[in-house]
Amino acid sequence: MTVLAANKTRPVKAPPGGCKFRVIPLVGYTHHTAAHTVYKGSIVVSDASVAAGYYHAAAAATGNVADIFGGIAMEKEVVPATALADGVHDVTVAVDGVWKFANEDTLTIADEGKPAYAQDDDNVNVDPGTGPNSLAWWIGYVINVDASFIWVDIKPACGALNVAPT
Repeated sequence: MTVLAANKTRPVKAPPGGCKFRVIPLVGYTHHTAAHTVYKGSIVVSDASVAAGYYHAAAAATGNVADIFGGIAMEKEVVPATALADGVHDVTVAVDGVWKFANEDTLTIADEGKPAYAQDDDNVNVDPGTGPNSLAWWIGYVINVDASFIWVDIKPACGALNVAPT
């Protein structure tokens, strides 16, 4: 699985009236320790152990239970090394809708209804990971599965702690 290196137009089934959006602040260079890019279509999370309340594209799954899923990025935003402070840059994210992801882990119809977890900013499966600092990020529930794609309802997880309700 690979993180995004370019914008991705991710299909969505919008709720009646269209998707809702929110502008969220991005983590700066000081806490991220590198220039970073949130690509359109990225899964965006807040890492509580680094800079609570500030967001970045999900990298390799290193989340914890205090992290928060922000949404799906609707635009590309680059945070350069000169943007030291948190919140200097922000990004617009969708906070609801049913989003399409590649079925890279061969999920089946038996996985419908299960919590969906981001392994990075582009890849989703039903494995939450293990340990307090190696968790994937909970981003919603699997609604539909076919051989190539899975559809995830993100609304229940947006703005929530990184623990899927049971």
